[in-house]
Amino acid sequence: MRVGVARNMWVTENARETAAAVERQAADHARIGALSVGPQSRGAHILAYVADEGGREAHSLIGTAGEIIDKLRSLRACGVSYVLLNSRSDLDNFRRFAGQVMPAMS
Repeated sequence: MRVGVARNMWVTENARETAAAVERQAADHARIGALSVGPQSRGAHILAYVADEGGREAHSLIGTAGEIIDKLRSLRACGVSYVLLNSRSDLDNFRRFAGQVMPAMS
């Protein structure tokens, strides 16, 4: 069996960029959550972890290349075979991921 997960991904250069990416993710998730909640629903699953301290960061791949590599290695150790990445279609971010993160994961 192959196991995959979906993660928001943003390769940052420093803590300021990481904080901004986490805030962007929060706004994106709030918009998605508002669209996915119907009259019989108690809430969107995508927001289930945001009440926990650090929950948003724990369920994303946002940080420096080294931090993302560590998170991917942890996922691999748990049995994850592949990761679907969401990065707001930002080609520069995907290039940073390809150049800085992927070589370490071979």
